[in-house]
Amino acid sequence: MAIMTQHIPAADTGTRKLSSLLFEGANGLLALLMLLLVLYPIGAMFVRELLPDGGVNIQAFRNVLSSSAFWEAAYNTAIVLAVSGSLSILIGTIFAWLNERTDAQMGFVSKFLPVLPLLVPSVAMSIGWIFLAQETSGFLNVFIRWLADFAGIEMRRGPLNISTWSGLIFVYTLHLVPFSYLIVSVAFRNLDPAYEEAARMSGAGRLRVFLKISSASVLPAIMNSALLVTIVGIAMYSVPVIIGSVARIDVLSVMTVNLVRGVYPPRIAEGVVISLILTAVVLGVWWLQRYMSGRQRHATIGGKAGGTSLVELGAWKWVARVLVLAFVAASTVLPFVALLLVALQPFWSPAIDVSMLSLQHFEELFQAGITKRALTTSLTLGVVGATIGMIVAAVLMEYARDRGGWRANTVLGIVRLPGAVINVVLGVGFLIVLGAPPFNLQGTALILLLAYIVIYMPQAATAAGSAIEQVGGELIESGRMAGAGKSRVFGRITLPLILPGLAAGWAMIFVVMVGDLTASALLAGTRNPVVGFVILDIWENGLYSALAALSALISMISTAAVMLVLYLGRGRLSQAGSFSGRITN
Repeated sequence: MAIMTQHIPAADTGTRKLSSLLFEGANGLLALLMLLLVLYPIGAMFVRELLPDGGVNIQAFRNVLSSSAFWEAAYNTAIVLAVSGSLSILIGTIFAWLNERTDAQMGFVSKFLPVLPLLVPSVAMSIGWIFLAQETSGFLNVFIRWLADFAGIEMRRGPLNISTWSGLIFVYTLHLVPFSYLIVSVAFRNLDPAYEEAARMSGAGRLRVFLKISSASVLPAIMNSALLVTIVGIAMYSVPVIIGSVARIDVLSVMTVNLVRGVYPPRIAEGVVISLILTAVVLGVWWLQRYMSGRQRHATIGGKAGGTSLVELGAWKWVARVLVLAFVAASTVLPFVALLLVALQPFWSPAIDVSMLSLQHFEELFQAGITKRALTTSLTLGVVGATIGMIVAAVLMEYARDRGGWRANTVLGIVRLPGAVINVVLGVGFLIVLGAPPFNLQGTALILLLAYIVIYMPQAATAAGSAIEQVGGELIESGRMAGAGKSRVFGRITLPLILPGLAAGWAMIFVVMVGDLTASALLAGTRNPVVGFVILDIWENGLYSALAALSALISMISTAAVMLVLYLGRGRLSQAGSFSGRITN
């Protein structure tokens, strides 16, 4: 091709080499800064709590490992995560295939449906399901009992009860499915349809094509989603603290938070020991994911544009659409409607009196100065933090892929490490190190921004890494053979191609930052309030209508922002091919 046979002047060659060296040096410096930002607070916390006076705090390990409560919480965590994680990966993969590779898709809107649960903060979703399926006063239970009366069936409570094992796993799964879907859908979107067409022409049925060709081709993305689901699930606090506590199902995340902030004096050392154990678990899952991905082929964006070939499901496409819509109803619509009803009521009541509904609680949100400041601060931190986080993640993941070897493993270890440390413990580390002299960042927005970027870097890196894996090596190689430096190749080829994946990652990071609960409880205060801090305060005071109003409002704002970003990011994919032909301009 002409672009590969162009003569490159010596001066241009020298300039490109210098540009590549500067780009690589900047990447190395960024990795070093990220390492410092991750290890310094965590390391200082571990040294302070587990290595006091130069010796190992054996007693903290003994207290944890000899505690029956720890082993019960560990068992509960394993059960909840194994079941909900497996279900979320399965459901997310199926939905990604339906929306990207079959005629069950419902146009542009269908791309957003499976990720809508991300737009409702997890604490709001949990509260919404308490309002819906509380055994005696839940809206759904009252409605079901009303229907049962017509059939002559007398029911005084139930039949649903969200505060059970099944209820906890159900809400966990609703929350985790979008994390799996976001990663796998990008891989399905970029899958070369030639393999599926060849399989269908050879007589393979739809199910066989899905299992043997489509799913196998995106297996590394599925493994990435499994890692992300593990990271998110193992550190989840809001769902188990609301539903699990009522059901008396303790998990390690809630146990750690209680040790750090729920008892006096705080037992921080024991909380750090549990975090160390969780770190080992996540690093083990990460190693397994790396090992499996290295042995598997995966879908890539090649140098030639491939046409879209949709699998025709026939009448089954309507069943598929109903399943997707049912998931959206369970994960987003019903909890949001419940939040809205409670927000419009003077107080939570299963009996809905239309004459009593008002916007009083929404008006009070804007009248309360701390709530207004919390909304402004959270949205600002969400936009800035998600943008910085995804840029850093994209650069570091591209650096890891380009360098390979021990450098890649080091960078990947750095960005994965915070995922295993419970958010509240990371918050303690930042509070101890950056909140004290000489930094004195306590009570500032900067300490929250730095903490959010570090806490959610694993999710950002997983999303960015999955997007980068889809870029075929032949495009990168052709750019370099044409004489383009690494910075130009990244900016003109890699970045445009991965923008849809980065947009999806941005949406995910924005929502979790805006709705962060645990780290905000430690690092936020009256001087730098955020939504998570205010929600926690309202929840502890039992003001359900005010909590519902704030949760509904932040959900609506998040929905508008995320849909806009995903739409703009998806639109760039159609333009990406033109960049590879202009890298030497």
